[in-house]
Amino acid sequence: IKEESENSCSILDLDLGVILTGLKQLEVLKVSMVTGEDLRHISRLCPNLRYFFLEYGGCQNVNGLLLLLRCCQKLETLTILGWSIDKPDLIRDICHFNKSLTSLNLRAPHPRCCEWSLSEIESVAKEASDGRLKITWK
Repeated sequence: IKEESENSCSILDLDLGVILTGLKQLEVLKVSMVTGEDLRHISRLCPNLRYFFLEYGGCQNVNGLLLLLRCCQKLETLTILGWSIDKPDLIRDICHFNKSLTSLNLRAPHPRCCEWSLSEIESVAKEASDGRLKITWK
């Protein structure tokens, strides 16, 4: 634990498997700098998540994300600001693996780095989810 000020601190190198044990009823979780292994722990230990917020890099593990979506079938809102999801196939997979997801909040990809427009990505999400999923760009 690293103290940053009188009222805040950063906790480094945590084992999410240990921290989340016993929190099966957890519905809201905000994390940053997680690994694929962390996502596997969250998937297994927090199946009742309704809102999952992933902030900052460290997690570009698509398989871990898809496992979380498959295991957390009550998930309604997914926010990913740590990396850009700008591939239509990944959007389709997100829609396929979780049927309860209605809100996907994403970091907008840099226009020069993405071959797909935001409206094309939104269109893929609408089609793949039968209109259920709405994408919001941050």
